[in-house]
Parts: sequence; C-alpha cells; structure tokens
Amino acid sequence: KERIPRDFIFFAILAILGASLISITDLNLSNLSFLGIFFTLVAVVGWASSTVFGKVLATKNLSEWEIILGRFVFGFVTLVPFHFMQSSKSLIGVEFHKIFVLVIISAIAGMYLYYKGLKKVEAKIATLLELFFPLFAIVINWIFLDKGLSLIQILGAVILIASTTIIQLRRNQ
Repeated sequence: KERIPRDFIFFAILAILGASLISITDLNLSNLSFLGIFFTLVAVVGWASSTVFGKVLATKNLSEWEIILGRFVFGFVTLVPFHFMQSSKSLIGVEFHKIFVLVIISAIAGMYLYYKGLKKVEAKIATLLELFFPLFAIVINWIFLDKGLSLIQILGAVILIASTTIIQLRRNQ
C-alpha cells in the first residue's frame, strides 16, 4: 500500500538494468540462454515479492523467526521438484552438515537481521537495496579473488549506484 511515484519507477528500472549489467561480463548475445533468462526473471520476481510479503508479515507482528521459517519451508517445497526434474541424482549422499552450516551462517543470520531492519524500511526501498547483492559479489571477487571487472560491470555499478542515490535524494526532498 506504499505510494510509488512515477520518477521512482523510472529510476527503479534503471537500477534493475544496472544490477543486470553487473551480472554479465560482456554483451555477446550469442551466449545468452533464454531458459536461463527466464529462470533469472522468475527468481527476481520471487525475491522481490518475498520482500514485499516479508514486509507485510513483519507489520502483522509475526516474529522474524516465523517469517524466516515460512520462507525456508516455502523455498524448499518449491525447489525440490526442480531438483528432481533437472537432476538424476537424489538427495541421498548429499553432505547435509555442510549445507546446514551454510544455511545457518549465511542465510538465517543474515535474514534475521534483514527482517529486523525491514520493520523500519519501506518495502520499495528494501527491494532496491537488494539489487546491491550482485555489486557486492563482484567487489568481493575483485578484491579477494583477483577477478577483474569488465567495462560492462563497471557501467552497471555506476548506473545502479546513481539511480538508487537519485531515488534517495528525491525521497528526502
């Protein structure tokens, strides 16, 4: 029920474009996988809608733990059929203790803090800020793993940072 001004939509689309450019290293269209693009768009819509739904649930006095549990259960139930459609392997032999540690450290701790903060931030702003995940990923790769940045990725980062900065500046006027 947040009011979304027209200029917000324009700069939000620019921010999405910037985040998309960050995720690719070149614009060679012959390497594009349309199935990959489709699944990426499904993931983006799913992630953005979970932000909005999380914001709604956070304002309905559900605890962060209840929201996280619901998100993980829904995600697991949704992904299991895809696992069996895409892979002939079963879940037998998977090293669950490694997955468990990964989930505890990166997902649950991060999501707990995320939902705590979401109670204080508008959903439209939180959704835009999530576009910074790919930016942080390439910066970490660049600093710690000596992975170079392409001109396309740098351009995407500039577009993302500029558009989200303009949104914040216009919001504070």
